[in-house]
Amino acid sequence: MTSLIKEGTLEFDPKVVENTLGFFAAYSGTKCTEIRIIGKNNRSNKIGFYDQYQEAVERIKQFDGHAAIYFSPNRINADLKRRACNSLEPVSGTKDNDVERLCWLVVDIDPCRPSDTPSTDDELGHAEDCQSRIIKEVFQPAGAEIVKAMSGNGTHTLVPIDYPNEEESTALIKQVLESLDAKYSNQHVKVDTQFNKQVLKLYGTLAVKGSHTPEAPYRRAEIELPDTSPKPFDLHQLKDLLPLVQPKPKSQATKPVNGNYQLDMEAYLSSNGLEVSKTNRQADMHGESGIRWTLKSCPFNSDHAEAAVSQSQLGKLGFHCFHDSCQGNDWQSFKTKVGDPKPFSNYRETPIKQKTVTDTADLTNQSTMASPYAPIKLKDLLGMDLGEVDWIIPDILPEGLTVLAGRPKAGKSILALNIALSVANGSYAFMSPEHKCQKGDVLYCALEDSNRRFKSRASRLLETHDSDIGDNFEMLTSLPKLHEGGLDVIKDWYHKHPLARLIVVDVFARIKPRGSKRNSGTLYDDEYLILEELQKFAIQQQLGVLIVHHTRKSTNPDNIFDEISGSTAMQGAPDTLMIFKREADQGKLFIQGRDVDEQTLAFEGDESTGLWTLLGKAKDIETSNERKEIMEVFRSYDELLSPKKIADILGKSVSSVSKMLYVLSKKQDAPLKKFEYGKYQLATFGGKSGKSGKTGKSGKTYDYMPSDLDNSYHSYRC
Repeated sequence: MTSLIKEGTLEFDPKVVENTLGFFAAYSGTKCTEIRIIGKNNRSNKIGFYDQYQEAVERIKQFDGHAAIYFSPNRINADLKRRACNSLEPVSGTKDNDVERLCWLVVDIDPCRPSDTPSTDDELGHAEDCQSRIIKEVFQPAGAEIVKAMSGNGTHTLVPIDYPNEEESTALIKQVLESLDAKYSNQHVKVDTQFNKQVLKLYGTLAVKGSHTPEAPYRRAEIELPDTSPKPFDLHQLKDLLPLVQPKPKSQATKPVNGNYQLDMEAYLSSNGLEVSKTNRQADMHGESGIRWTLKSCPFNSDHAEAAVSQSQLGKLGFHCFHDSCQGNDWQSFKTKVGDPKPFSNYRETPIKQKTVTDTADLTNQSTMASPYAPIKLKDLLGMDLGEVDWIIPDILPEGLTVLAGRPKAGKSILALNIALSVANGSYAFMSPEHKCQKGDVLYCALEDSNRRFKSRASRLLETHDSDIGDNFEMLTSLPKLHEGGLDVIKDWYHKHPLARLIVVDVFARIKPRGSKRNSGTLYDDEYLILEELQKFAIQQQLGVLIVHHTRKSTNPDNIFDEISGSTAMQGAPDTLMIFKREADQGKLFIQGRDVDEQTLAFEGDESTGLWTLLGKAKDIETSNERKEIMEVFRSYDELLSPKKIADILGKSVSSVSKMLYVLSKKQDAPLKKFEYGKYQLATFGGKSGKSGKTGKSGKTYDYMPSDLDNSYHSYRC
């Protein structure tokens, strides 16, 4: 095959892209096409659904050469346009069940080379040779009208088909790909067996994997479009020309339903030198609960920090790396790469009569096992190792859903940013040595800010942190309503960031449901349903989700959390509630939650930087300040003082002053001494109380240092 590459084709040609989109839309009969922009390191990803291809080309041109650009070749649900119609937005893209018809078999041939690098001309030549063989030996004899393309680093052979998006069709396509892989893959090329229903490299755009060099240059993806629409091909016609690989037989090993096969994953990973960065013991695996271990590095490529292994409650094992070049690696390839896990296997028997089944697929049909509503015996629960609460900020902010509320301009947003930067840096939260954060990825949804305003605020705060911000802090300034795609955006971000620790949504008003239109229920129903989804997601993933919200005037003086604006769902659904109050450069954070002790923290703010410094428990700080004030009064007045007199001097209540006087005089070595008539004076060494109110010998000076008040000696005259 002659290479499709022509000299001087690095320049973007809008007509090529527009013709490509039009051709695939015409064949598939789709009424909208997804355009997916994937930035390097999955940053600044954008998705849109277009039926105006000239508009699509204009937007695509802005990203060409800076990001990977994909499109949907199959027929997709036209209703997806409501997410982002003829525009690129940070919304969720097409899922497998959004595909209505399967219109193309794509035989993707990649040259064998180092991951994340462009191919050399020789490497690309091997892929082209392999493509020529497959076309000549398989598809031409079968009468298939194929379309040839080049992805930028490898080749695509596109075979027109027309199948419903059903399990049987998918199985047939995968069987063809696996058969081609078995027959034609070698030390030079690999036929990709992964069937991607959703998106395909957009022809006419530049492939920008790795670095552009003379030996391995960037190339523009190209396609040879036919003059007429091709006829769909029946893949069953290949059975006589291509020895179809039969599906692997299902395991015949019997496993007890309640004592299924389990792998000691921690021991297995440790023995093979694989370190775990995060363990999620309540992971959701397609409706089945289990455990996910996020690895510090991928065994297939040490530069990838986005790999994880998993084990469901039924014993099903999995491996996944979110990096594109690792998409073909599953548990079987992981096991082959790392080592045989059999020495770490065991059966967990139960004393009840057990039904045997032949494989995991059969197990999933057992509602008692697969259902999340199946009860657990208390004695079994007590024996489970569920781990401790995962703290975003130790003893202050636990995993789960948290609402941080405050009055407008009270400083709640800057406090949230303080938290986010500390997590991203792995630094001390609020400059407190007792509250060091575990470093992780952060998404900050600054929905009331512009990029300029957020940059200014973050820049000032970063001056107070020990380290510069890395790549693990991402932000956006727009997000759909949670029930209109916003939750999907959040989940998509999480799944692309295995080291995710914290998501901040500032503010809730920008993403909450519009009244009761969602489900024809009450405002409580709407708010609770959407918050419940967020809460369950945060708990399942051991993630912190912090929602910034507003307060109102409370009608209940006994409960400060009644100030949280909205229905009572704003108090019932979250795991943790926080209210931040500010007076000048002083602040108080009121905290209440399921996993955190109820407490009130005192802060001191720095207006120039925006930094809030934690002083301690508000009660302790207030007590300490009140002690100092009372002692200063006694130093200024050389006489016996009553609680009322001190209260009048300080402008405080008699009750609070009386309580503090009691504390300051109850110990043997206390700084104050109580006399008759309920009056107090500075204590002396050896003094005795009496009716006269005199202590010790007149004129004698004693030195006294209250150990819990200050660090200086004071001389008191009796």
